Amino acid sequence: MRSGTIQVSSSSSGLVLVLDGIADPGNAGSILRTARAAGVAGVVATQSTTDLWSPKAVRAGMSAHFHLNMIVDQTWPVDVGPRMLLLASAHQGEPYWAIDWSEPLALIIGSEAHGASSDATRQAAQRVTIPMAEGAESLNAAAAAAVLLFQWRRHFL
Repeated sequence: MRSGTIQVSSSSSGLVLVLDGIADPGNAGSILRTARAAGVAGVVATQSTTDLWSPKAVRAGMSAHFHLNMIVDQTWPVDVGPRMLLLASAHQGEPYWAIDWSEPLALIIGSEAHGASSDATRQAAQRVTIPMAEGAESLNAAAAAAVLLFQWRRHFL
């Protein structure tokens, strides 16, 4: 892990995952484990995200940390190269099945309790949502990341 820019070829269709304010180390590790399984190109964690190398995050990540291109402690604006920033939102945006996942993208997953930061919201070009049953408030950040990451992956199978 390092500071800087994710090193992914500009011609790569690989998705970059941006963690913005993920507070729970267990959720962060689970998201990394899912990112590894989905085959993301890289992970960027903002300064407001928990320590990805804490024991709880590493345990939940099940060794994903050692297979991912990760950059931590980033400030906004986050440099993800020539990718459109797509913000996961609990209640606003295009349904995940309507997104063109074949475009070069970076997906922002925000805080479990507060959503994405205002900086992330300003930088995002588009919002994506997972439509839920009436009365449901939100999904766990790791669960939402799993749905969205595997929706992206299915476009390349």
